[in-house]
Amino acid sequence: MIGTARIPLRSIATNAAIHDKFPIFAPKSNTGVGFIEVKLSVMDLDGIASQSITADDFHNMHFNREWEQDVIMRIANRLAQLPCEVDLMFGIFSEGQRTCTKEDFGYCCLTRLGLKQTITEKEMSLFLDETETFRDKAYIEKDEFKALFADAITRARNNMMDNQATLKRIDSIQSLDQSVSGF
Repeated sequence: MIGTARIPLRSIATNAAIHDKFPIFAPKSNTGVGFIEVKLSVMDLDGIASQSITADDFHNMHFNREWEQDVIMRIANRLAQLPCEVDLMFGIFSEGQRTCTKEDFGYCCLTRLGLKQTITEKEMSLFLDETETFRDKAYIEKDEFKALFADAITRARNNMMDNQATLKRIDSIQSLDQSVSGF
């Protein structure tokens, strides 16, 4: 066993999802040894079963709520690392214009941002074709980008700061543990 992690499950009781990184602590020394990323969601299948929903409806509901948010967060996690405001980030995709094509957006995400390891070309194509904001359009507007990604980028930046603070706490605990064990 590498260690243990505490994962708060309270949000699951309200049919929300968990998608976060949690520190792992060594069993005996309680020192930080890494992180675990947890993605967990719960759906009320009893409520769905009582309605007349087809399999396609169920698939679309799952796509819209869970998968789309996951892709948005994967893109936002990478964009959050850039030292600029959300308004300026759109220029990565649009070359300074107020719109960009969906193809340019996908290419920039996968190639310029280096997301090929976290998002496949098929996922990107599905995201751009099925996301309600972009569904019947050939382009993405700057305001649509901001509406879809601004909150996610803010959450990703907050998570990055929380992770850095946790690592600092782990380092200080480890150094304290080493100095105490030296006596």
